Amino acid sequence: MKVHFLDDDFSTNRYHEITLSSVAEEQGVSIEFFDHPITLLEHYEKGMILPELLFLDINMPMINGWEFLESFNKKFPSANTKVVILSSSSNPMMQEQSTKFQNIMELAVKPLTPEEFTKNCNALVQVKI
Repeated sequence: MKVHFLDDDFSTNRYHEITLSSVAEEQGVSIEFFDHPITLLEHYEKGMILPELLFLDINMPMINGWEFLESFNKKFPSANTKVVILSSSSNPMMQEQSTKFQNIMELAVKPLTPEEFTKNCNALVQVKI
């Protein structure tokens, strides 16, 4: 399984890389980290293989997570990528906003724990069975 993390915060990406890499390896999950939403969209447009699961930060400069997801869904309408929205707070407005996107699996508060990461990966595998 291919998993991408998109978060503009270096320390959050580094934390997730340190705490989740061994868990991902045990589960046979390929995990990559990105810090710029526009650049990641460009990589996808140039043929980078889309992930099966994307952990997406909401609060980013230039374009936020919602705008990224809107653009992603327009450019890749047949993508099977599921999304977990990451935020540093649990805001009730996010739940309402998330209903506009069919590919969102869950809303999660960051930093993500290894248990939460595993739960999301397992949920995705069960959906595909």
